[in-house]
Amino acid sequence: MSHCIPTEHLNSWQRVRVAALKYLALLPDVIRYDVLHPHKVHVLKELGKVLDDPKRVVRREAVATRSVHHFSGACLRYSCRDLQNEMVRA
Repeated sequence: MSHCIPTEHLNSWQRVRVAALKYLALLPDVIRYDVLHPHKVHVLKELGKVLDDPKRVVRREAVATRSVHHFSGACLRYSCRDLQNEMVRA
C-alpha cells in the first residue's frame, strides 16, 4: 500500500510516525490472519489515539492504516469483490 502523502515538510518525529503507520498498514498483507487477529482490537484502539495527532498528514495516515486493519480478514468472510464494491459505495 503506497500513499502519496508528502513528508518533506515534516520534522523527524512526524516522519517517524508516518513511517510507522505505513509499516503497520503493511502487516495484514504479510502476516497470516490467524496470527494477526488476536491483536486486532488492541491495534485499532491504539490507532484511535493517533487520530488526535496535531498534524493532518499523520491523522490521514492513521485513518488509512485503521481502515486496512479494520477490514483485514474480511475477505475470509466475504468475497474480495463484494468488499471492494462496499468500499466504493461508502
